[in-house]
Amino acid sequence: MWFDETRELLGSVLRITFEHDDVSVARKLMDRCWERIDSFQKKYSRFLPGTVLEQMNARTGEWQIVDSETFSHLQRVRALEERYPLGFSLAVKGALERLGYDSKYAFEEGDGPVAGIEGRDFLLREPCEVFIQHPIEFGGFGKGYALDIAVDILKSECKNMCLDFGGDLYAKGVNEKGERWRMIIESPFQIDEAIGVVELDDSFLTTSNTLKRRWGPRGEHHHLIDPRTGESANYWVGSSVLASSGMEADFLATALFCTNIEDIDSASSSLSGAHFMLVDPSGKIFQHDFSVVLFSK
Repeated sequence: MWFDETRELLGSVLRITFEHDDVSVARKLMDRCWERIDSFQKKYSRFLPGTVLEQMNARTGEWQIVDSETFSHLQRVRALEERYPLGFSLAVKGALERLGYDSKYAFEEGDGPVAGIEGRDFLLREPCEVFIQHPIEFGGFGKGYALDIAVDILKSECKNMCLDFGGDLYAKGVNEKGERWRMIIESPFQIDEAIGVVELDDSFLTTSNTLKRRWGPRGEHHHLIDPRTGESANYWVGSSVLASSGMEADFLATALFCTNIEDIDSASSSLSGAHFMLVDPSGKIFQHDFSVVLFSK
């Protein structure tokens, strides 16, 4: 039997689909996935009041003790930042709010100064101490991590499944028709069009573009911030990443999107094992060990 549910969480519509032969067990698995993701949202969303993230940001500029789960998230982000020295920072909350992407969804540019992020976004020291240089937010990896949560819950129980977390995808086995899961790469230029298809089996795919989250008089603002400038990044219009975890795929898709071609070339040695595709504003496609069937039109 197939089970299919959607929920609106983490600012996106999340969909979980899987096959299981026991209705009772399937219900418990589905509920556990949603409960864990909702718990993550309530703890770290920058759009909700009273979160752990809000409490941390209230103590910017001083060492503070955090719980082990939060410290673990930051350790994983730091490991990814060191592995992939690209345009990624958690400290983009201020830039997003200045551009209008705030908790009230005002989408009106503020009067604050435009500035890039200098130095580390945060510092860590054992046991569980954090020093935040500038207010942080978890949007750069949150949906990918939520995808990891759900996959960990389902993987040992389900041979066939597909999870679509608003651009962050995982699939394993086959679909209801007995066919392998084939995922569309959305066009970064036109909603409801595609540029290619990727086959997934026990792997994660994240695609980032700005079609659905643009605002400003000329649509010049979007949610993917170049930490070097504090402005919306415009080097690329789309990035897609295949990885072994949702968090890594989400992180790397954001980091690549926010990095110019020269700096990506400079970091090429760190990207030797990565699998990604980039689309520039002219429509030119760059592939790096990325298994995709591209459409001509």
